[in-house]
Amino acid sequence: MPKYFSGGFQHRAGEHKTNELVVFFHSPRENASSIVRELLNPVYVRAPAEWYFDSGVLDYWRPYNYAMFRFYEENNLAAVAEGASGPYGTSLFDVREKVDFYGWMHFGDVRIVDENGGTGQMNLQYDFGFGMIVQSLRLAGYDAVNSYRWWLLGEQAIRHQADIDILHVHWGDSSQPSSYWIRWCWGGMFPHTPHGNPGLLNPHRGASPNLEFQWNRGLLLYYYLTGYEKAWEAAMEVSENTYWRVVNGPGEPGYSGVSGDEARAAANALDILINAYMATLDDKYLRAAAIVVEQSHFETRWYRYGPASGYSSRTIAPWQVAMLMVSLGRYLDLVKLVEGRVDSRALSSLIGYADWMLKYCYHSRGDRASRHPHFIYRWRGDGIQLDWSPGAGANAWQVKIADAYAYAWLYTGNFTYLRIVVEQFAIGSKYFWYEGNPVGTFATGKNHAILATSGNIAMRVIATNFSLSAFPDLLVEEGVVNVTFVLGDEESHGIFGLGAKIPDVMSAVELAFALGLAGNSGTCTCLLDTEFMVWDDNIAINWSLIPSKFLISVGGPGVNLLSLYYNG
Repeated sequence: MPKYFSGGFQHRAGEHKTNELVVFFHSPRENASSIVRELLNPVYVRAPAEWYFDSGVLDYWRPYNYAMFRFYEENNLAAVAEGASGPYGTSLFDVREKVDFYGWMHFGDVRIVDENGGTGQMNLQYDFGFGMIVQSLRLAGYDAVNSYRWWLLGEQAIRHQADIDILHVHWGDSSQPSSYWIRWCWGGMFPHTPHGNPGLLNPHRGASPNLEFQWNRGLLLYYYLTGYEKAWEAAMEVSENTYWRVVNGPGEPGYSGVSGDEARAAANALDILINAYMATLDDKYLRAAAIVVEQSHFETRWYRYGPASGYSSRTIAPWQVAMLMVSLGRYLDLVKLVEGRVDSRALSSLIGYADWMLKYCYHSRGDRASRHPHFIYRWRGDGIQLDWSPGAGANAWQVKIADAYAYAWLYTGNFTYLRIVVEQFAIGSKYFWYEGNPVGTFATGKNHAILATSGNIAMRVIATNFSLSAFPDLLVEEGVVNVTFVLGDEESHGIFGLGAKIPDVMSAVELAFALGLAGNSGTCTCLLDTEFMVWDDNIAINWSLIPSKFLISVGGPGVNLLSLYYNG
């Protein structure tokens, strides 16, 4: 409370702090303390998760599914379940407790724990409030305790965001210099604390309102579930800000940025306008969304043909392009629902980005950033690839990328896209922080935000396309997949010092991932031959490292030796 501190408190322009007063009239004979306890702990009721997701409001999201998506579920739960401690704490609850993150301005936000001593604020980046609520709903009927823990965080997050993170200004004196009445920032959302900076100087206002750091879906979802009017009002402020900036942009006076290199501006703008249309059925939002599709279209990009002279100082982030691809997919879904057609412009843009990313940003063999296939951190205009730091190439952005390619698959049926979906989801859902991270351990707010808000389209595609009925009876016993897929290591090994060629094993990798994701229970693993075989004059197989009953082997000298072991 301010009264406990000697320093002054500034209530900044456009900042709200909502307080609620409950008046309850009761008889003197009733116990006041009991009544207060009941008022502070209202009844909390949830329908089964299936009810929420069958409503259609949450498009591709589905209930908790540990059997099929174990790593995704365990890593999400690590944000709230107070399990194994990571270097920064055991959960989102724990890391705010460490620094008493309960001030009137901070409570409900998430700390940036891994930069500048942990003093910064996330401003619920990537719409973490939405992620918190949707993960709570996914657990309803499956894990009541952690469903409620997610709900507590989500409710606190949205109420904070509706007050603090939005510039609640909607008027200016036009006779004054424009710096006093900048229309493009009215109702906009502030970015997080700048990377590497302390969050003490201007909390929750890392820069001017910017479409790269703006969203409304969490605010709307909370309103739908609770009727909390402030969430609706805040969502409409953000929606109107986005609408005005888009129809008066992309340059002056709207400065929407949707045609720029940072694709998340267009991604967020399109998503906000889609949500606003679905909330109001006001056609102006759909018309503005079409403007974003055109101004961010792949064919308008300077990098569409690859490296370009004079652009070496400019970079493109594949993970941001993935965000835009997901928003384009949502736009395609909406137009199909409302108008009964596939929007060819949005589809051509989506596929243009998908193919460009595969050509210029994809490392199919892995490298120092990750031994697994991944997309680079940024691509430079002269063609130079700026990869992630060692080990960081495996991360939660791969789950978002899987969503992006899931949309490409849904609208084309191209199996190359389906392979990317399965591959990137499998890696990113397990190693959502860094390669080899312990599964089920708290990471950082940012990593958990990306994971919690991603994966829905990929999981729906995977669950739809990979069912046990698609595989030979030999590999399935009583509804259980039981197989180890052995791949030849690409590094030199074996008595001939050879390695498997990537083309030999790529289709095998596809099938191995598919088997693993289709296995609702039982054992399905993918091993390199060097992980369980040694050879000199004789072949030695460590059977204890092979957990399943059946073996399938493809490619490489070790695999060939395994064949000799059985066939002579």
